[in-house]
Amino acid sequence: MIPKKLILVGLLYVNIGLFAQAGNVGVNTVTPGTTLDVNGAITNRETAIAISGNAVTVPANVSQVQLTGAATATVTITAPVAPNAGQRLIIFNNTTGGFGATLNGVTIPNGKALEYVYSNSGWRPTDGGAVGIAGVNIYNTNGSLTSNRTVSQGTNTLSFTGNQVNAFSVDGSTLSVDAANHRIGIGTATPQRMLDINASALPIRVSSLQTATAGTNVLTIDNLGDVRNVPFNNLLAGPVSLSLIPTGTYNATGNESVLWCGSSGTTINLPIPTSSQIGKSIYIVASAGTAVPLTGSTPTVSNAVKLTSITGLKRITIFAIAANTFGNVTNEWVVVAKDF
Repeated sequence: MIPKKLILVGLLYVNIGLFAQAGNVGVNTVTPGTTLDVNGAITNRETAIAISGNAVTVPANVSQVQLTGAATATVTITAPVAPNAGQRLIIFNNTTGGFGATLNGVTIPNGKALEYVYSNSGWRPTDGGAVGIAGVNIYNTNGSLTSNRTVSQGTNTLSFTGNQVNAFSVDGSTLSVDAANHRIGIGTATPQRMLDINASALPIRVSSLQTATAGTNVLTIDNLGDVRNVPFNNLLAGPVSLSLIPTGTYNATGNESVLWCGSSGTTINLPIPTSSQIGKSIYIVASAGTAVPLTGSTPTVSNAVKLTSITGLKRITIFAIAANTFGNVTNEWVVVAKDF
């Protein structure tokens, strides 16, 4: 007669579909390929644990826990040492208050679950980037690019916010953004102006500038290095007027103070000085790099030699004298200064 206990064990063995083959155990399979081969879902029973004082201790011999209770700060999780490496533990942070829960330096955001595996004498997260906060990324770890990268923004914007001096920099002080004072430094990490350029030589080059028109103010740099927009008249002593001469022939009146020839192909036609203009000076600049012809009452250089052209990038100052001052028959212009 077969004992009832033996029959019961045999029936259980058949119902759960447990098979052994070549040292492997299969559940719901007759050909287990590994030490334990389960053909079907595996359920880890969850254990609910209430936090206390923003702290919680995971009990031993559990595979999945749910943290409950009200948190007022980040929850500190303590987990026991696993008996063997490879043990897995799933933690679901279901606390109220919106705070994360941290185990071994990795935070589980509120409302998220994270799986850990025990390895190298500690609990290691299997996903520290997408779910946890302490994954290796540019927000918490320094690194080096392995190759060139391109960010395609499309219609999206990319912005940075900060509140520190030198909050963003390139190569130290090559380019520095002072987010605390809303300044940009080039060659300095402590800019003192909205744009502060610190260079020992040739700091700025501006290309393709528009040709100025009469009455246009000019940019100047003062002794502190500050750039200012001022009327050109302010740069010269006494009451003066600036005339910006375009391409073509300009018929001067003799009342001008400065004739600024900033375009190629300019000719200055000078009048005979009137009696009221005797003792007046005119400053003429050939700033376009090409020669400026002088016509009309051309100025005398010396020994009755007339100056008929100003070399490009050069300048002269002419002075009106009365007739018979130096043997001249009529009122005329004489050159009192030139740099060529």
